[in-house]
Amino acid sequence: KIIKMLDKRQSPENTKKFNSMLEKFTSGAIANGMTLEDAKKLLELLAKYSDYAFNFSHSFSYSVNAYISMWLKVNYPLEYYASLLNYASIEDMSWFTKEAISQGVKFNDFKLGATRNRFSVDYENRTVSYGLNIIKGFAAIDVSKIIAMKADNVYELVRKIIDEKIGKKACESLCRLNYFRDVYENNKLLLTCIEGCKKLKKGITIEQKIDEIV
Repeated sequence: KIIKMLDKRQSPENTKKFNSMLEKFTSGAIANGMTLEDAKKLLELLAKYSDYAFNFSHSFSYSVNAYISMWLKVNYPLEYYASLLNYASIEDMSWFTKEAISQGVKFNDFKLGATRNRFSVDYENRTVSYGLNIIKGFAAIDVSKIIAMKADNVYELVRKIIDEKIGKKACESLCRLNYFRDVYENNKLLLTCIEGCKKLKKGITIEQKIDEIV
């Protein structure tokens, strides 16, 4: 009778394991003073309970999660969206960002000096900072170097990129996103300068090479 309550899609192996558990439960119940009839009644009661217990627990946990999420969204929107975006898929990220903006959340510009490793709250400006983790294929070692980087002009920027050995892929991705615009606006030319300065001839300085290129 209890076996009939099992999902018919269960494999023979799982059914065999379940039968073994029933036998173990029954023998254990009898060993602890229950009669065989009471043990069977208890098993039938548990089997009926299992019909709705899983769905009930699921609906309850989802309700609690929805309540907590809504409370955080209303009372701590910056922290809520920063955390949400860190775990969002690429497909959902754009939608979540638009929703955050519609709720009055402001984001720092995606540029040098205004980003972090991951989405985070900028408490000083009451904004959310973009995370470099959104760039696919970006090496972790390059992320920390880029975050710490500061430059006032293109010569200083190129020198630091070369000295820190920032990968070519990282540079290309950041230039496409206009990440260095406050230092140098021409992204295509900036990439040319970086690559050109990696292969300097003896006696030629970075400054001289950049002036030659631009």
